[in-house]
Amino acid sequence: MKNVMMINRLRIKYDKKADSLSEAYSVWTPDGKCWEDRLTLNQAVAYCQDTKDFVIRPISKDSIQYLQKWIKITDLVRDSIGRHLKRYPYLGNITAYYKDWDDFCSDWTAIGYTKIEARKIFHGGNGEFKQLPEGLGIVRFAM
Repeated sequence: MKNVMMINRLRIKYDKKADSLSEAYSVWTPDGKCWEDRLTLNQAVAYCQDTKDFVIRPISKDSIQYLQKWIKITDLVRDSIGRHLKRYPYLGNITAYYKDWDDFCSDWTAIGYTKIEARKIFHGGNGEFKQLPEGLGIVRFAM
């Protein structure tokens, strides 16, 4: 079998020994399990694009309800948050939303931190905060 491409961490392979060369493609998971076989290349690509199990963790209903109070949750926002949650699996629900950097700083300086300390908190490296795409704000996750 020959590796053709990878989409969403799923690998598409081509088997030239298949019965039908037009349906000689299969989809494999990162841990080496075949999820789909006997597909055309277009079917395999579509399957990989739709299947995000290995790149995105689902967002809780509570987090979605909380976030919908301030912004419209598009597929881009949902996927961005889901990839973040997959990268930091110990994170919980979204607990805070900040409209922008100024809103973030005003909240943290109101409880006694300086702007420099707020920046250090934001860039703490533990995944607690996520800047949303398209300038839609910043979210904070429960640790």
